[in-house]
Amino acid sequence: AGQFDHGPHVLAKLIGLDVKEAAGPWTIGAKLAILKAVDSFLFATVLLYLAFGTYFLGFPPARGKSDLPDWLEVKSVAQMKKTLLEVIVVLLAILFLQALIEQSGDLTWLLLIYPAAIIAIAISLKLIPFDH
Repeated sequence: AGQFDHGPHVLAKLIGLDVKEAAGPWTIGAKLAILKAVDSFLFATVLLYLAFGTYFLGFPPARGKSDLPDWLEVKSVAQMKKTLLEVIVVLLAILFLQALIEQSGDLTWLLLIYPAAIIAIAISLKLIPFDH
């Protein structure tokens, strides 16, 4: 038994899940339920953004005539692509946390797909020019 035997417990503690002091499945279930609710809310917001973005690209409003917040007004397809990629990064991070909590005892190398995808999308967001 070395010092690296409780790696999953340390990782679970970093995200706010104390495995040793958990009072049963309710604490893990509550955190999963909150993450799933945040994921659903974010996905619904993305669908709203896509709907308004598609509408505004087809029928742009007259200057100063829109009562919508600035973040809902899409001025170009490039802006919409960039925003959607940024939201995908956040969704992947939430899915990674969900998978980490669900498999807190049995972490596998397959979990590294989420951080690898997040890093790849973040690098592509930095390298691709969206302002043309």
